Formats: sequence, C-alpha cells, structure tokens
Amino acid sequence: TGSLSNSSALVIDGVRPAIANVTASWGSVLNSIEDNSNGTVTIATSGAEDGQTVTLVLNSKSYTGTVSSNTTSITVPAADLQALSESSTYTLSADVSDAAGNAATQHSSTTFSVDKTAPTAVLSSVADDVGSVVGNLSSGQTTDDTAVVITGTNEAGSTVDVYNGTTKLGAATVIGTNWTYEAALSDGTSYALNAIETDSVGNPSSPTSNFTVIGDTTAPTISDVTTSWGSVLNSIEDNSDGTVTIATSGAED
Repeated sequence: TGSLSNSSALVIDGVRPAIANVTASWGSVLNSIEDNSNGTVTIATSGAEDGQTVTLVLNSKSYTGTVSSNTTSITVPAADLQALSESSTYTLSADVSDAAGNAATQHSSTTFSVDKTAPTAVLSSVADDVGSVVGNLSSGQTTDDTAVVITGTNEAGSTVDVYNGTTKLGAATVIGTNWTYEAALSDGTSYALNAIETDSVGNPSSPTSNFTVIGDTTAPTISDVTTSWGSVLNSIEDNSDGTVTIATSGAED
C-alpha cells in the first residue's frame, strides 16, 4: 500500500512598497501657459508590481494610473488645472499598494503654487542718437539712426523680447527692473516696434502698443532753383516782390 500527500507553498509578503518621488510637468508653479494643456504627474515607486494602481489626489479630485517598471504617469486635464485658484498652494497626494495588499505610506510632500497673473510690459522710449536731430522719437517719426535704442521697465526677474510687429528681433538686456534693446533699422523701411515681457514663472504679457519708426538715411536733393525774374533782373521786375522756387525730392512736407 502507499499514501499520497499534497503540499503547497505559502509566501508571506509583509514589505510595504514605497513612493520615492512625485513630480508635475508644470514644476513648482503653474502658470497661464501651462494650464492651457493637459498636465502630467509622474510617480516613481519601488516594491509595487507592474499593473498596480496608483491613486493621485489633487484639489479633492482623484486620478489613477498603472505602474510600469516602477513608474506611473497620470494625466491631469487642462480644465482641472484651470479650475485651480490664483495664488493658492496645492498638494499632490499619491497612494499605491502591492499585489499582496501592502499599502505604501502616502506621499504628500509635493506641493505647487498657482501664478497665472501676466505682467504688464512697458516700452518707455525709442531714441535717436545720430545726426543733427537726436533724442526721443515720437511714434510715426522718421530717423536717420540705423540703430535706435529702445528702453522700458519690467518686473524683477522678468525677461523681455522685442518685436517688429509679430517678428521677434531679439532679447532685451534686462538689469533689475529696466531693459534696453538696440534695434537695427534699414533705409526706407517702416517698423512697428513692440515688446513682450515674460515674468519669472513664465507668464507672458500682452505686446505693448506698436511704436512706429521709419528708417531714412537718404539725404534729400534739390533738383532745381528758379527765379520769377529769370536770368536777368530788370527795372520793372525789381519794382515788386520776386519769387524763388526750389524743387526738392526726399524732403518731407
């Protein structure tokens, strides 16, 4: 006679998984550009098997994703980002459990603030420092300066870009709360100069009003000078006022 026996192995898993890191695609501050599109929150875990569910809570709303190679990416819709309040601070809370049901310690140390307030760009002056007429120009004025100096003010920490209409000319030099930019001008060309300021967290301003300046480095010419008395002044002509007529080109009215 013989006997049969059955055996099975019991594996005990009492080790909790861990959440190592939680990062948001928008960083530590959410700005007015970033909330125009969906954001991504990435959760790094250890000890949670592939396929396990990670739960993220933001502003009392829950989102879920699935672990893959110790990483989970969760999408936060743009509409939810846009619903967050200006100047407020929010916490990203994340939870995960392993296949055995062991729960990780909740991660709640990742926070961010909301700053969607755009700065106000200021273009203060456009100056000509070449030729007989120098100083600050008025919008619509011509200039013989081939490189006018544009100045303005800004918030501390901002950057400023200068444009001709919608074409970027370059980045201004910013020192503290003041900026300058030297714009090259071509003869006979009209420019619509404006500036856009971007604050320290990435919020762009609206463009300043266009400042129109026209490059003019071509000297006018005098094509003809004629007198009402002709080539000889006689005794009759000098009894009344005479007229001299000058024909020019390139000299404005």
